[in-house]
Amino acid sequence: MRGDERQRAGVAQRRVLVVDDDASIQGFLAEALAVLRVWRPDLILLDLMMPEMDGWAFRAEQRALPDAEAVAVIVLSATRELAAKTEGLAAAAVFAKPFDLDRLLSTIDRLTDRQP
Repeated sequence: MRGDERQRAGVAQRRVLVVDDDASIQGFLAEALAVLRVWRPDLILLDLMMPEMDGWAFRAEQRALPDAEAVAVIVLSATRELAAKTEGLAAAAVFAKPFDLDRLLSTIDRLTDRQP
């Protein structure tokens, strides 16, 4: 469904930047910070364990970009001791992989709610 079709159907549009090392989106990883320089998503889904730049480094770079630090981040990771390792990231939510998709979608809805 295209954006204009989604609006007519009453479907809320949310811009979510996914930063993950999954093979299907690896090409996107190198561009994620460049994207943040020109486009502000409503939310970032961030994996911590990535080969080129890990989630901690990405988050540090994100926080250094003007206005980008205000973008909410949901951390998704299979790393051990997740709560302790994500303490300083100021993530809006943290999900251990594998995660419950319904719970993740509910969290995304809550964090991207544009109602006053």
